[in-house]
Amino acid sequence: MTAPRFDPTAELAFKLTMGEFACKCCGQGMAHIKLLLAWEKLRRQLDRAITVTSGFRCIEHNKAVGGESTSQHLYGKALDIKFNPREMALVDLIELFTAAGFRGIGRGDGWWHLDTRSSEKPKFWKYLDGGERELDHEAETAWKVSRGGPPWI
Repeated sequence: MTAPRFDPTAELAFKLTMGEFACKCCGQGMAHIKLLLAWEKLRRQLDRAITVTSGFRCIEHNKAVGGESTSQHLYGKALDIKFNPREMALVDLIELFTAAGFRGIGRGDGWWHLDTRSSEKPKFWKYLDGGERELDHEAETAWKVSRGGPPWI
């Protein structure tokens, strides 16, 4: 049985089409409602051009790009984006992402991973050369400050 093909121009959410979100290798896709709601909130607050570089991934594509076996992309709960933050402070970006509902936030060189994993407290990491990840202490501190608390708690 062949999975149904989607219209790439179909709008999933405000300023997000199926073509942008579907798997880049096979065109298949699914999007979790929590991700779509978080995206809508983010897009209505962040009025600038955003490029979605990765949304849903099939298992084969996830392996090909070096994704983790439990990647949120496999469940339609993640997307990677590029945009120009123009003078936005890290604390403002983190506040924007977490207020929208994103709980997994990774920083790459000029891009961000955002996901809606099931977690009360957000997780922050940085991507290093070679695809390795490390805890992003700067982003975690920014999150604490954005909530009105001291950075050492």
